[in-house]
Amino acid sequence: MGTIKKQSIISTIYIYLGVAIGFVSTGILMPRFLTEEQNGIIKLLVSYSLLFAQFASLGFQVATVRFFPYFKDKKKGHNGFFPLLTLVGMLGFCLFLVVYYSIKGPIIQYESEKNSVFANYFFLILPLTFFFLYFNLFDIYSRVLLKSTAGTFLKELFQRLLILVAILLYTFEMISFWGFTIFYVATLSLPTVLLFFYLMYKGEIFIKPDFRFLKGDLARSMSSLSLYGVFIGFSQIAISQIDSILINFFKDTANTGIYAITFYYGTLVILPSRAVFRIAPSFIAEAFKQNDMEQIRNIQYKSCLNQLLIGTGIFLLLWLNIDNVFRILPQEYISGKYVILFIGLANLISMGGGLSSQIITNSKFYRYNGLFVIIYLGLAILLNIIFIPILGIKGAAIAAMASMLVFNILKFIYIYRKFNIQPYSNKHIRILLTGIIAYIITALFTYPEHLILNIGLKSSLFSILFIILNYISGTSGDFNELIEKYIPSLRKK
Repeated sequence: MGTIKKQSIISTIYIYLGVAIGFVSTGILMPRFLTEEQNGIIKLLVSYSLLFAQFASLGFQVATVRFFPYFKDKKKGHNGFFPLLTLVGMLGFCLFLVVYYSIKGPIIQYESEKNSVFANYFFLILPLTFFFLYFNLFDIYSRVLLKSTAGTFLKELFQRLLILVAILLYTFEMISFWGFTIFYVATLSLPTVLLFFYLMYKGEIFIKPDFRFLKGDLARSMSSLSLYGVFIGFSQIAISQIDSILINFFKDTANTGIYAITFYYGTLVILPSRAVFRIAPSFIAEAFKQNDMEQIRNIQYKSCLNQLLIGTGIFLLLWLNIDNVFRILPQEYISGKYVILFIGLANLISMGGGLSSQIITNSKFYRYNGLFVIIYLGLAILLNIIFIPILGIKGAAIAAMASMLVFNILKFIYIYRKFNIQPYSNKHIRILLTGIIAYIITALFTYPEHLILNIGLKSSLFSILFIILNYISGTSGDFNELIEKYIPSLRKK
């Protein structure tokens, strides 16, 4: 657990620094200096590429987390695992090419009929998919080696710095939008190359295959889990990206751009959880291998409690400042106000669910998580199809929140029945109540009109109240321990 804490802290630092940089670039500069349609083009390129990259991974990320402990032996080159991982990626990319050239014509024709310029950029999905695919594979490899901070740094911090550079170049008219798009694609691709060289520097790249190790029950189990991983991995990415694609289908690229920017503000709620989601699965897999259910129960309890605490604070801070958000964003984005609300709530629900997906996925009952994800995807698509034509981008956000709620209820019921894990208590209710109380008190005051002062005073008052109320009520032992560490006078004598 000490390793989890250390890597989680480092990853969290990278994530928060990345969030600050990302807020400047994606939250402020992109909506101000790119049109809604241009933002939509960028979003669609990423959405399609993420979908294709997940499909092309052939589910091997799931198999890596589950079975790498059986391969792990640095003296033996991890028994040829890296060459196997690379080969799977090449096979998956070849399959993607077949799909890409099958759908390219109809999509470009449809976009051209709508007079959308997205058709001119569709080819950029090819390189993006390749680099997204191999980043996913290299990153999961580094995570199971307990070297997760490199991928976090490259993806969350370094990449965002380069995106900021690209936007500044465009802002000062040093490059055209075409040049910006090429720069942006290169920026998203570079972390893959750097992560490969990092693994090589750490002596974890072995090119000699050893297919003799991959035989019998191990080969059959990995194949079965990878097949499952294709469905669950693709479904999970589809859930997060299908709304943008359907908005473009039912509305237009400009609405996609507005949704993408306001969706970003809603995701600020869940960003702190990324470090936990990246690190914990490896330890859950190891705990299952040792049949240590007490450790799994403890991890789930703490993740549900602490993530709900953090998520509630961030969500309420965000909604307290919602009018300030639209003083930052251009007026054209006001239609995305309730996108922020519902996406923020969806992410808060996800945080409150803890690591339920990771627990089911790393157990022998992993196929049930696949079933729940498919139900989740089906419900998300259905609700998007119903709500987007009626409510526009707000409908897409409502669909995301509703389907997330159903998904988490299904997982909770299953984990309770199968593993007898029930992580919730009155402490979770206390967190929500302290948040509501701090929100109401903060909202009662009048604040200066100046943007920075308004945000600063509101946020400071709410944060102080929220921290004090949660400390006094003792909602989280970890939280109180952290507070007492930096304020020694609060320690009980």
